[in-house]
Amino acid sequence: MKMPVTAENNYNRNKNVIVFGPSGSGKSYSVAGPQLLQFNSNYVLSDPKGELLDTYGNVLLSQGYDVKVFNLKDRDKSDHYNPFAYIHDTDDIVVVAKNLIKNMKEDPRQKNTADPIWEEGSTSLLEALLAYVYFEQPPEMHNMNSVMELFVLMQHRYGPQGRSQLDDIFEDLAMEKPASFAARQYGLYHMAPDKTAQSIDVSLGMRMSAFNIPSIMKICEDDTIHLEELASDKKVALFVVTPDTTTAYNFLAAVMFQQCFQILVHTADNREDHCLPRHVRFLLDEFPNIGMIPDFQILISTIRSRNIGCTLIYQSIAQLKSQYGDDWGTILENCDSELVLGGGNNPESLEFFGKQLGKRTIEVLNTTENLGAQGSFSKNYQVASRDLMTPEEIRTMPRNRCLLMISGVVPFYSYKFDLKKHPNYALVEKEGHHPFDYERRAENSFAAFMKNVQEINNIELDDDESDT
Repeated sequence: MKMPVTAENNYNRNKNVIVFGPSGSGKSYSVAGPQLLQFNSNYVLSDPKGELLDTYGNVLLSQGYDVKVFNLKDRDKSDHYNPFAYIHDTDDIVVVAKNLIKNMKEDPRQKNTADPIWEEGSTSLLEALLAYVYFEQPPEMHNMNSVMELFVLMQHRYGPQGRSQLDDIFEDLAMEKPASFAARQYGLYHMAPDKTAQSIDVSLGMRMSAFNIPSIMKICEDDTIHLEELASDKKVALFVVTPDTTTAYNFLAAVMFQQCFQILVHTADNREDHCLPRHVRFLLDEFPNIGMIPDFQILISTIRSRNIGCTLIYQSIAQLKSQYGDDWGTILENCDSELVLGGGNNPESLEFFGKQLGKRTIEVLNTTENLGAQGSFSKNYQVASRDLMTPEEIRTMPRNRCLLMISGVVPFYSYKFDLKKHPNYALVEKEGHHPFDYERRAENSFAAFMKNVQEINNIELDDDESDT
């Protein structure tokens, strides 16, 4: 059932892995943990409840990693993330606006069955607000708080036609800069009839209301997370901690992940070798719960050459289909390694995995015995085929077993990796039994800062001596 992975059948294989396993199947213990303990990549992790941060955050600190935390669960223990810090042109504005509109719906996975004018109008309005803040306001105001301040101006209406202060601002902008992206997008929004426009205002206002929550306003007012450092040769790990009881704030995580991918791809494309200096591994646990990353099916097919890889973790095949609809097959096809940690009880998943494993040929022995006066006995062998594993056999796999399917290689029926056997597990025993140490992180950051200052001073001193 096994075949050695040779250079020939390993050629051009990508590093994307898709994992399926129900609750309690060892997704963190057998998949995420061992990869983190390799210390051979920069890491971006989705971390429901923050368990990975508490277990491995201090371990990574001990190995010289700069550990960043975007904590939507305990927001007073979070680095700050400002989407505007990564906006550089109108293309970036369009991407952020569409991501927000998509993920601020009650269920971003649901297709929009209403009149498209609602979503398109909301998108145009949000693009106009984002563009006005970015292009027309000073840098210190480039944040979502400024966007919400503009939005409030829509509530103050006057005159028989119900004009708002925001209408006046964009009318002045259109007269002064008629070709501006902000003015044009606001004009598109204003093409909707008055009642429709008012409904769009209410709809977008309800979706954007999370930005009025003080803790959200605080962590989005500036940026201390510096996503661009993930694309450097510096050791960096980013934990994105999300609540496991609500998805109300996960739209921010979805925007962050998309901007992170954009930054990494852009940085790689502008290097001579078109490749990041350190491999960046996305470990996306409970991937369906972090919202939708628009065009992810395109993204995952293009990141291999940039030295980026994803580990996508689902509970079942149904989750993948629900999250990305008709594009689920493209995502699956672009993961050259598929790991099944347990069959669970989902019939669709069991049947799907059984078909993926394929069939094998077996010999069937048929015997015939005649008990008459002149008795006779005969036997013959026939070649038949059967499923390599039936859905029932997958469902009843021992809890310590898994299935691994690698592109171009016959399937492996194997033991799950035992984290305690990892050469670096002693670090978990030493560092991983108490919550992440934010004070220690600050001390490490200060020490690194002072080291850089010393190096700069030494360089300047050398230059002065050479001048002398």
